[in-house]
Parts: sequence; C-alpha cells; structure tokens
Amino acid sequence: MRILLVDDEPRITRAWARILERDRHEVISFNTPLAARSWLGSATDRDAIHLALVDLVMDGGNGLDLLSEILARFPKTLAVLVTAHPSAEVLIDAQKRGALVATKPLGARALRQLVCLAVHSPGKWGRVVARRLPNLSPREAQVVTGRMEGLANKEIADRLDIAPGTVDTFWRRIYHKTGLGTQPEIVSFIAEGFLDGQLDGQNDPR
Repeated sequence: MRILLVDDEPRITRAWARILERDRHEVISFNTPLAARSWLGSATDRDAIHLALVDLVMDGGNGLDLLSEILARFPKTLAVLVTAHPSAEVLIDAQKRGALVATKPLGARALRQLVCLAVHSPGKWGRVVARRLPNLSPREAQVVTGRMEGLANKEIADRLDIAPGTVDTFWRRIYHKTGLGTQPEIVSFIAEGFLDGQLDGQNDPR
C-alpha cells in the first residue's frame, strides 16, 4: 500500500513512517504543503495513493485544501485530516470534502486502523458492520457500510436510490442507536472492532 504523509513537524512524519514501513507499506512523506503539491503535480496514475494523512494546520497551507487536491487527482484515496483539536466546523468541512478526521497523537494502533479502512475494497464491510452494530436496521447498516467504503452522503443516496435528506435521517437514527455523534466516530468504532478481530485472527470481511 502506498501512503502519503504530510505534516510540518518532521518528527511526526518520521514516527508515522517507522510504524508504517515496519508493516511493509510504501511511504511518501513531506513536511510542507508546497512540497506535497509539487509531487502531486508530477504524479502519474502509477503513483496512486491508497491512504493520505495530512495535518490540518501547517505553515504554507491548509490541510483540508491539500486533501481536496489529492482527492481530485486520486479519487479512490482514503483521505484523513489529522488534528490535535477537531472542532465541529472542521468535522463538517472534512465530511463535505470526503475526508475523515483523526485526532493526534496517532499511535501504531490508530495508524493500523486507518490502513484497515483503506485496504478493504467495496463490498467487504457489510458483515463487519452487522457484527459491530447489530441493532441497526438493514437500511441503516447499508448507510454505514457505504461510509466504510468511502462514499459521501450523496453517493450513498445514489446507491440506495433515496434522497440525500433521507440519508441524513438515517444518520440521526444511527447516532441515537449507537450513542456516537459523528460519522468519523462511527468509522473509528467499526475499524477498532475490525482490528481487534484481525489481531485475534477472527475477522474475515468477505
């Protein structure tokens, strides 16, 4: 898996890279948005990124804007905004742009959760969602499965042939049933359960 890291603190990208490279992933890291944009401008389809971890606040640029550029170039990338202080405004903006939000500091477990999300192709998350959130209705589970597969709300609505507003209604029901208040929280909850199963040799999301 090819993973892009962008953070203006070199010690952070080095720490992330050590963990990811230990797991045999290919890591490309930059410490300025300018350097990342320069690479992105010359990247070919063969350089497609599977997972991008980008800091929110950096000298020389905003992480959300950079993630939008990454997704425009490589739409299948799992885009993750990393910040020590996620606000409701940032969560909403990231969601609209098709990105997840992860809270610093990111240790080995959190990084491997994100890799799990990026590595599993569409169609493999349904059973994991059903196991992790058994109290959801079939339609609610389909909405969550779509999000685990990287779909935005409008794409989920298109897949299920329902209005985007109906998807919002399903999310409110899901929040109520799970006690979790945001989509990133739900994604993290499911990924954590999946990772636990991976470590125990129990999960087979096929």
